[in-house]
Amino acid sequence: MIESKISSVQLTSVDPSSQTVSRSGRRYSRSLMRQYWRVSVTWVKMKNREAQALYAKLVSMQGMHGESVLSLPLVGEHPALSGTIAVDGVAMAGESKITINGFEGAFSVGGVFNFSGHNKLYMVVEHQGGLLTFAPPLRKAVNNDTINYAAPTIKLHRTKEDMGWKQDRVNSQLTDEFEEVLE
Repeated sequence: MIESKISSVQLTSVDPSSQTVSRSGRRYSRSLMRQYWRVSVTWVKMKNREAQALYAKLVSMQGMHGESVLSLPLVGEHPALSGTIAVDGVAMAGESKITINGFEGAFSVGGVFNFSGHNKLYMVVEHQGGLLTFAPPLRKAVNNDTINYAAPTIKLHRTKEDMGWKQDRVNSQLTDEFEEVLE
């Protein structure tokens, strides 16, 4: 229901860091390894009855407490890729390069994917032969996991506790903001 009739999706990468300044004035910056995605979704204009059902689904997420898994409508992100792609062996949490097998073609730089073992969304930085570089680094280890590149999913919760809906005379359009749930 939440995935139907999506007009646009905006992904924003949020990568918190800690910065300190020493007595000498030297600045130190440390990644907190808590990268997550903000997702802004706009649905197409729809008849009020359809908008009402979508609105009810969003309200049922109970503000920022409820969660939903969204399959991003980014069809065609990797048009030159086919096959069942898997990680070749084990890659530990914190790594940002993996060896892959079982594919034909190439990943598109900037395209997104996730692993069969978890819902974290990753973005392709570079693909050279059997080596795939991505961001952010792995949140948890993968062991021969398959890569979901055709319809990657992301686990989300709403970023606001309130949810408004302005009904137009005939058609209404809804927009909402979400954040990735980190596991």
